[in-house]
Amino acid sequence: MPTTVTDLDGLAAGLTGSLLRPQDPQFSHLRRLFRGRPGDEVLPRAVVRCADPVDVAEAVQFARAHRLPFAVRSGGHSFADFCTTGGLLIDLGQLESVDLDGEVVTVGPGIRLGPLADRLAARDRVLPGGWNPLVAVGGVVLGGGYGMLSRHFGLGCDHLLAAQVEDAA
Repeated sequence: MPTTVTDLDGLAAGLTGSLLRPQDPQFSHLRRLFRGRPGDEVLPRAVVRCADPVDVAEAVQFARAHRLPFAVRSGGHSFADFCTTGGLLIDLGQLESVDLDGEVVTVGPGIRLGPLADRLAARDRVLPGGWNPLVAVGGVVLGGGYGMLSRHFGLGCDHLLAAQVEDAA
């Protein structure tokens, strides 16, 4: 059964964040591909800009209930186009919190490596993963987290102590 405008309106009403559709001004910026292959471009039906983990669960539950394909993007890009879908694109780019407590840093998946590196450097700390300052930490760490400091400190994923996983059950 196809997803209707009314169904998407219902999803939008339950979000703390926002739901963007093709007619929304920010849609074309948020749905873009990293490599940009115009002939192969797949456009999502809508983009959910999550403001909190509850939005993530809501979006996944919606996609499951409506049998809508979905992809999750931490806010950066994916060389393998894993954040491309013809269904619902779940964007975590606004989840960019950083909390440093002693030797442990807790971050949102949408914080980009450049701003994270700056904040950690101010406290004499580093994240040993990733190369591109525009890529979000969620994708970097889940992809292993290889970077310039990995020979000395290991991969970014080696330093992951815990993760909050939204299974939308």
